[in-house]
Amino acid sequence: MNFRRVHFLTFCMAALFTVLSMGESRAQTTIGTVHSPKGFGLSIESNKTTDYHHITSFSVIVDMMDVWSDKRASVGTKGTYTHNIVIKRGVVDKVVDWEFYAGPGLTGGYARDAGKDYGLIAGITGCSGARFKFPNRVVISMDFNLDICCFATKSSRNGVYNMAFYDAGLTHCFYPQIKISYALR
Repeated sequence: MNFRRVHFLTFCMAALFTVLSMGESRAQTTIGTVHSPKGFGLSIESNKTTDYHHITSFSVIVDMMDVWSDKRASVGTKGTYTHNIVIKRGVVDKVVDWEFYAGPGLTGGYARDAGKDYGLIAGITGCSGARFKFPNRVVISMDFNLDICCFATKSSRNGVYNMAFYDAGLTHCFYPQIKISYALR
């Protein structure tokens, strides 16, 4: 599969989610960036103002497997969709709202696994984290994601497709993702 085509399709999914989440008349939408040792990218989160118990999140991440260690020069792309449920919430000094959340989701993309070449990944993900909302509409959150995925690669020797378990989804689940976002409403 063409590397540029995969990037284009992933960013089209992000644009579609943006339009759908902003189309809800009573939704709070945040747009921001994702920073992690696993990679970096864009994040869009939405929750209805009538129901603050659910946070719908979509992230597009540039997968940096083996790039930080200078073993590879090219990057992969991953898209992650999660539907998080707020477990606990509170207020710090009557100024900063905080929430603990967790939820299931889907992930997919074109990325590398440890010691393997690039391939397609698809599977389920689990997310848990904390989110802090400041009065100036800045939202900072920290997530941990566990990805249970299939990993499909094409063998360079005989052209046969190989299916395997995506090892990086488990081994990198303790790498935090920091999201810095701005609330549009």
